[in-house]
Amino acid sequence: MKLFVLFISLLLFHTDCNRVTPYQEAMQLDYLITSRGIYRHISITEKSISTQNKRFGDTIHKKCPAKAWESITSIIKTLSLESLDDLEPPSKKHQVDRAALATLTIQYKGKVYQTEGFDHGNPPEAIAKLVKEILSISENIE
Repeated sequence: MKLFVLFISLLLFHTDCNRVTPYQEAMQLDYLITSRGIYRHISITEKSISTQNKRFGDTIHKKCPAKAWESITSIIKTLSLESLDDLEPPSKKHQVDRAALATLTIQYKGKVYQTEGFDHGNPPEAIAKLVKEILSISENIE
C-alpha cells in the first residue's frame, strides 16, 4: 500500500512540474499611439483584441481570430525580443509634434520587452511587419 501511495505521489509531482502555467507562456502585445489630439491603445492576446480610441473612452473587446494570432506569432519568432529597446527609429518627427508617438510592448514568459518611442506610421524596419499586422488586425475587428 505504501508503495502504491508513493507511486501516485511521484506521478502527480512529475506531472505538476511539467505543466506549463498560463503565466509562463502567455503573450500580450500592446501598441500605443499618442500625441496632443490622438490616443489609441491596441492590446492583443491569443484570446482577445482590445482597442481604445480615446484616452478615457470605452474599450472595444473582440475575440482574436486564430489566423491572426498565428500570423503575429510567426512574425515574433523572427524577432530578437531582447534587442527591441535598442532599435533606432528611422525618424524623430514625434519629438517635434510632426507625428504621433508610438511604442510597442511585448510581454512574454514573464518578461516585458518595449521599444523606444518612434513615429507612428514609420516604425523601425525590424518591427515594421509586426506593427503593420497589429494595425491591420485591429482595424478589421472594429
